[in-house]
Amino acid sequence: MKKFFTILFVVFGVLFVIEMIFIAYLFIADPFGLKGIINESVPISNVDNSQVVDENPLLDSAQEKILSGLGVDIANLPTEISPELETCLTEAVGAERALEITNGATPGVLDIIKAKACL
Repeated sequence: MKKFFTILFVVFGVLFVIEMIFIAYLFIADPFGLKGIINESVPISNVDNSQVVDENPLLDSAQEKILSGLGVDIANLPTEISPELETCLTEAVGAERALEITNGATPGVLDIIKAKACL
């Protein structure tokens, strides 16, 4: 029985070390670009935001809010959908999802990650 517990604790210890190495990799390498979102501080301002400026005519306010929350600069996004952009989006997220996004559906985080190269 003592040998069983020794093997069990060794296996759990090895798994724990592997998990810690993986978490350290995610923290240091930041392959998903989440550090900017997590560490982003919200500036406090006294500016009156009653007048909303539409930064991109192709996006509605919900889409703009999500994209800016993910760290995407909305002002640098294209204001027209070119055929090349449409083809790239279709290849990245699939024809059905690209049509939904083009018709006004809000893109999810996975959609943005997949289509990041297109933007």
